[in-house]
Amino acid sequence: MWLRGQPIKLTANFFPITTYTDWSLYQYRVDFNPEEESINIKRGLLGAYIFDGTMLFSRKKFQCDTVEFKSKRNTDGEIVIMTIKFTAVVEKGDYACIQIFNILMRRSLGHLNLTQVGRNYYDTEAKISTDSNIILGITTI
Repeated sequence: MWLRGQPIKLTANFFPITTYTDWSLYQYRVDFNPEEESINIKRGLLGAYIFDGTMLFSRKKFQCDTVEFKSKRNTDGEIVIMTIKFTAVVEKGDYACIQIFNILMRRSLGHLNLTQVGRNYYDTEAKISTDSNIILGITTI
């Protein structure tokens, strides 16, 4: 038991993540030719998948283990070839689930009009002033 110090008031904002009992995702590695550095351009070329810059996750398995797509890059009109290779099935409880939930959470925070500073997100409209000028934000793993 602590006998010294000053009590402080803490505020926490959290919510449980509930999942279905029987689900799996298919993990694919995506290679771009020519190489593309910008993750935003990569996401734009791929469309609406769970994608972290290298790995793509899908609820449905593609018919072939290796698929090749062509897409035109909007910035300069260059054709980009995307090679998507099946790598694993991600089951509930796998370590990769943390990565997937983190990607989804970060995407959700972006859609909430929060301001990203570094890897953290802040709601500039709901700031809380404190004596020590601490800025409160939302952090993902």
